[in-house]
Amino acid sequence: KSAGVSEFDLAHPWDPMDTSWSRYPRAVLSVLSETRRPPRVGLDVLYHGTIPGGAGLSSSASIEMATALAFLSFSGIDPDLKALAVLARKAENEKVGVKCGVMDQFAVTLARRDQALLLDCQTLDYSLCDLKMPGAKFLITNSNKPHALSASGYNERFEQCQAALSILGEAMGIEFLCQLGPEDLEESCRLLKDNILARRVRHVASENARTLKAAIALAEGGLEELGRLMNESHASMRDDYEISCREMDALTDISRSAEGVYGSRMTGGGFGGCSVTLVREEAAENFKKEVGEAYAAAIGYAPTFYDAETSNGVRELKFTRPRS
Repeated sequence: KSAGVSEFDLAHPWDPMDTSWSRYPRAVLSVLSETRRPPRVGLDVLYHGTIPGGAGLSSSASIEMATALAFLSFSGIDPDLKALAVLARKAENEKVGVKCGVMDQFAVTLARRDQALLLDCQTLDYSLCDLKMPGAKFLITNSNKPHALSASGYNERFEQCQAALSILGEAMGIEFLCQLGPEDLEESCRLLKDNILARRVRHVASENARTLKAAIALAEGGLEELGRLMNESHASMRDDYEISCREMDALTDISRSAEGVYGSRMTGGGFGGCSVTLVREEAAENFKKEVGEAYAAAIGYAPTFYDAETSNGVRELKFTRPRS
């Protein structure tokens, strides 16, 4: 399926009226021009991808990082990949208008095959651990309810977190909400005196704690524990952060009731998109049939399934022309 052609001048790449897919490469090239030496060459670029747009699977980040690396490479610049991920986040924040974090860009850039990436978004420190999932796999299920973060409540959640931080920062001696742990929630709720802000903070603190526990479970092959944490994560996104929706709740509930499932949760920025499910390998095909039929009966249209595989992050591929 063609997404169409976009043509623009590298001297002035950004167009705030562009709402198509090309706003992502435009945004990256605009920030590159503002913060670094602008690209020295014009290119005809063909984008081909297998990540569905609007599904919460980092399709925008993949375009951003591929664009940045390609133009810097053709300009003879050897990029710092971590810095490049930060630059792509800046492009999405300041140009596209989504107050996203750096996780998507970071994962697209620095992921490694057969490993999980644990990222501290405050310091940008990260570590890689082997994925130990004997007899199990991750399945991605697209609810086929598209989401667009720039048009959803995503930025509102960002603003609510900032409002909570402005109240808690000085009182609790923190610069970021991620510095709070579950043990700080009673005090933070007392200071906030606002149920909505308190629930947003509870999600942030509890999700950070779950992430650290999930990293240990992945490294140790603790599939039951990992599944439990995934289920808890979805409940927190649904109840405390309120970024789920009827379709995603139905999808995760149906997925958890299927045979061989350890856990299931929404993935991405919310308000639609996909779920990720940890399931036994021998149960995967039956999972697709059972969940597909039940979801279609509940919602009125079918989901789409993807077999997830780990892979290396963005990189330049060099091809050798075959001899004639």
